[in-house]
Amino acid sequence: MNQQYTTRLAARMALAWCEKHPAWMRLCDIDNIARYYVQWHELGEKEKHLWGSETAYNEFGIKKPKVKTGFVTDEGRFIDDNCRVPYGHSAMVVKVGVEAARVLRSEQYAEEGDENPLAVL
Repeated sequence: MNQQYTTRLAARMALAWCEKHPAWMRLCDIDNIARYYVQWHELGEKEKHLWGSETAYNEFGIKKPKVKTGFVTDEGRFIDDNCRVPYGHSAMVVKVGVEAARVLRSEQYAEEGDENPLAVL
């Protein structure tokens, strides 16, 4: 039997997983995700020289995360290595810390006027 995995199912599983692990958040729930990745001004001189310009780095660079990342599969399983994510599964989460996650969630849901921040989807 060939099971179909959907992004909606992965998003729900990731949300449930993040509820149990409050230091983690889904990428789709963070407005400015760039702050969790190495930016041009944070590169060393050698790396800047290799890229040549900020434009080239922003366009073609694979930015390294500054925080721990992982994936929650459609089955609700956490995988910390993106090379081991089974084909067709997806839902990336990042570890931002309990306090940062609390602040990000309160800001996001205050804008939306939602009472329950975990009642998404």
